[in-house]
Amino acid sequence: MIKLNLLGKPNIEIEGKAVDVSLKKSEAILYYIGVQKRVTRSELVALIWSDTDEQTAKKNLRNSLYRLKKDLDLDIFHCPNKNIIELEENRILILDYDFDDLKFLKVYQGKFLDGFILKESEKFEQWVVETEATLNQKFMTLGSRFIKGILEKNDPSMLEQALETALIMRQIDEFDEQVTRFLMQLYHLQHQYKPIVEEYQRIKTLLDEEMGILPDKDTRELYYELINQRVDEESAETLYGRELEQELILKQLDAFVKEKERKGIVIMGEAGVGKSKLMEESFERSNFQPFYILKANCYQMEEEFGFKPWNEIFIQLAPIIKAHSIELSLPIQQMLSRVFPSFIEKQEQLRMENLETIKYDYLEKIICNLLDDIGIRKKILLGFEDLQWMDQTSLKLLISIMLHCKYVTFIGTMRNEYSNKIDQFMAIMHKYGLIRDLNLDRFTREDTYNFIDYLTNGQLNEDSKNRIYKETEGNAFFVVEYINGIDEKLNRRIKDILAARFIGISQEAMKILNITAMFFDELEFDLLLKLYAKEPYETIDHLQELKDKFILKEYEGEEDIRYRFTHHKLRTYIYEAIPLPKRKILHNKIADTLEEMLVGNKKDVLIFQKLIYHYQAAGNYQKHLKYFLRYLKTYFDFSHELYPEINNQTALKLEHSPDKTFREIAFLIEQEKERNDEIDALEMEYLHMYARYLVRQGHYVTGIKMVEKLIQLAKNNQDEDMLWKAYIQWVYYCIQVEDSETMAKVLSWLSEMEQNPKKTSILERLVGIKCMMKGDYESARLHFERSIEGFEALMNTAKYALNIAAAHNYISETYRRESNFEKALEYVKAAIVICESYNIFRGLSIFNTNAGMIAYNMGEKMLSKQYFEDAIEHFDAIDTIWRRSEAECYLAMLYWEEGESERSMHFIEAAEQHSKMINTPETIRLVNQFKKKIRSAL
Repeated sequence: MIKLNLLGKPNIEIEGKAVDVSLKKSEAILYYIGVQKRVTRSELVALIWSDTDEQTAKKNLRNSLYRLKKDLDLDIFHCPNKNIIELEENRILILDYDFDDLKFLKVYQGKFLDGFILKESEKFEQWVVETEATLNQKFMTLGSRFIKGILEKNDPSMLEQALETALIMRQIDEFDEQVTRFLMQLYHLQHQYKPIVEEYQRIKTLLDEEMGILPDKDTRELYYELINQRVDEESAETLYGRELEQELILKQLDAFVKEKERKGIVIMGEAGVGKSKLMEESFERSNFQPFYILKANCYQMEEEFGFKPWNEIFIQLAPIIKAHSIELSLPIQQMLSRVFPSFIEKQEQLRMENLETIKYDYLEKIICNLLDDIGIRKKILLGFEDLQWMDQTSLKLLISIMLHCKYVTFIGTMRNEYSNKIDQFMAIMHKYGLIRDLNLDRFTREDTYNFIDYLTNGQLNEDSKNRIYKETEGNAFFVVEYINGIDEKLNRRIKDILAARFIGISQEAMKILNITAMFFDELEFDLLLKLYAKEPYETIDHLQELKDKFILKEYEGEEDIRYRFTHHKLRTYIYEAIPLPKRKILHNKIADTLEEMLVGNKKDVLIFQKLIYHYQAAGNYQKHLKYFLRYLKTYFDFSHELYPEINNQTALKLEHSPDKTFREIAFLIEQEKERNDEIDALEMEYLHMYARYLVRQGHYVTGIKMVEKLIQLAKNNQDEDMLWKAYIQWVYYCIQVEDSETMAKVLSWLSEMEQNPKKTSILERLVGIKCMMKGDYESARLHFERSIEGFEALMNTAKYALNIAAAHNYISETYRRESNFEKALEYVKAAIVICESYNIFRGLSIFNTNAGMIAYNMGEKMLSKQYFEDAIEHFDAIDTIWRRSEAECYLAMLYWEEGESERSMHFIEAAEQHSKMINTPETIRLVNQFKKKIRSAL
């Protein structure tokens, strides 16, 4: 009995034993006749030897047939005439090519004469290809009919064969979407959801790369229908083993609602023990309670940026304030929108001095009053994820709220790691009984076994559970990850457990994961579109894939949709798996894209923070330095300027002291070994900020050294604008130390520089001050009037309001020195009105001080006391001590005269302290004068 196996790799068997044919062309002839049954010699010659002359070809055919007969040791062909060759009827020939349909489906693997090649016989090769195509079409038709029947009957016994058939069909035609649908349906019947996702991503990627199209509607709809039927992987993390802790939280919240006890709750434990899940479940079970739940995340990369978590809280507060029709005064709206840029959008067009001049205590008071106003209507529950990464100012605000706001409490998660600021936070909260600790430990061996049984319905044996416990050490997150990948080998390490989460993810979805991992917090959808550069509908599909695998989660942000990793360990794994050079490229690309999003409004400061992070991670230190300085300018451009322009900059809170911040900048500049114009420009920005900070703080020697260095660098770079700023700082120094001679010299240099209307107006004011210092009050007033006219002519009164008010105040000062107190009071009142109109706290503090001094000299002591108290109130609200000691001196005298010696001594001590800090001769003389007067009275 002869058997020819032609489906797959061909071979010949005689009586069950394999037989080799010595000539490949003889073997080809046998296969061809086996399929065709009857052929002509001319047909064989044309098929095998088409490139050979007829006589030689016929001779080769005779030789091949002879060799075939010898190799097989039998004659299997019959020749009814000289031209016809057919199979011998008396020979029993079994040919897999002729199997019935069912057997054909089991045997055929998508290949005919696989690996059998006749290089010199092109027509034979063509015949093989055509025959294979015919067989493939037959298999696709029979296979579709077979699988449809299995799906209709839902016959479990035939699922494996149906799946094997579908896989061969996919091998035959990888573009056939009906085959993809068959596979997804078959996997679904086996409850295998991971292969469903993988198959859909395979066809989706293939169609995109080869034809630039999406799967058709039927395929997409089937995929989402099937995938949504699964038990979401997230449900595997249902709270387990923390029932006691949850009950304690719910009882504490109930006591808060009933006003029996108010304590914040801090859930502590290592990463992955279930802190976040416990907090979220507690929020879910508290939804019926009469309080607002406001949540925010704290991120390690934002520890240096003040109030970042509170920005998220205030975004959520804005609609609540609106819903309750709570009226906020204009200054308060402006303050809050400066500190929390996304709080009140309409404040964009309003101008106010930078909020870094607002004292923290004052801002804290405003926030507490606002929360009380809301809380009396409906209590507030705050939720903070990862408190260990909350910045110092935010922790201080949280302490203050817990101390003063009886309608507010909080729940926070925190890793049990040492941190000095957190230890201080916890110590203060415990000292006042405002907090309760909940420590979550890892599961014990017994708890872990029970948790595994809960997740797997008891399907794992003791050895498997013991192996999981040893690998995870009872960490809930890793136990869940291990169980989710239970179809993989169980002898995996923790890193392998995490890696299993990303098996089967499409190439494009991995690109999105790589981009998302570059962000320590979250990624906005619109920004992703810019970075990923694909059509939105494609991006959405890839995001859906990642959501389906519970790797990314989606939530609504302030204005758009945002994405973040479901667990920070997944983000860390992806981030660390990306090669460092690629990470730097991605960070730089992200930063460049963010840079294009700067628009010049108050929200830019939020982008500055991201640019600092991404450029630093990219190793682009020049750009990092650039945006670090721009970020700091929102602080130093106002806080340490004598009479600045009023702008729309957003406030920032320096986490470190200014001195430490300046040391960091100096270090960054030193790292740039190769000097260029850009580095010089950045260094000049640094020197300018540092110099004016030092001068305003009374550190004159170092401050003037910085000014001189700035002047030299500006001259070397021919930077007229920076040179002007350097000279201005030198003038401010001269004003503070009353050095009119040096001041005159610097002013002459300024007057020689190129002018514009704004610079001319500033110069007029400074020349006026010089004249006033020399006692030439008439000339001084002339210059101040010209300064006012110049600023008013710039047609931007709001921007230059403080400059205009300052000139009025200086005119008042000239009249005061001439003892023309009525005129002096008239002009200082005008300055106060301007500041009140534009909510300029700094101006109100200084000008009320001057008004108080004038009223005191007029003998109007009650009026002067009112001015001084108003001044102190504004000084308490802002971060400046300029002229504060004068107000405190006069108040000390007034209280002394009223017999309130204790309050008087309090103010004179404060005045002495502040006068030493500012170190101006006039102020020191005034303090000493009052101290002498008080001592003489004693």
